[in-house]
Amino acid sequence: MLFLRLVFGSIFIVCCLTTLSNEASLPNAEVEALESIGRTLGKTKWNFNETCIQGNGRLDQPSPKFKESYVDNVTCDCSFNNNTICHVIHILLKGQGLSGTLPLNLTSLPFLQEIDLTRNYLNGTIPRGWGSSTRLIKM
Repeated sequence: MLFLRLVFGSIFIVCCLTTLSNEASLPNAEVEALESIGRTLGKTKWNFNETCIQGNGRLDQPSPKFKESYVDNVTCDCSFNNNTICHVIHILLKGQGLSGTLPLNLTSLPFLQEIDLTRNYLNGTIPRGWGSSTRLIKM
């Protein structure tokens, strides 16, 4: 009886550790799209070497607490493919003084629902491709 408890307990612990140690990752195509978007916007200090961790789901950069209008993050949904794949769903880059142009390739982020670029100095027209982003609901 004790032997069975030890076997089942060991199997349970191994399963739990395997589940907790699996790290969800962002597809390379989405990392490349974010890098391109960052260059287009003039966003120079954006780190994409981080992966989206299940349960955390964010690639956050430090935001000064004294500036409520400053937001710098990418939010990911890591519930795809058994919690092993993440997709970018929000890009919030508020109040950063970015002076680039509006990025053309938002369609490279097929799960993007929101992009917020308020309080920046961007120029150009809204790209036509933004209209074909079927999940984009808030700009």
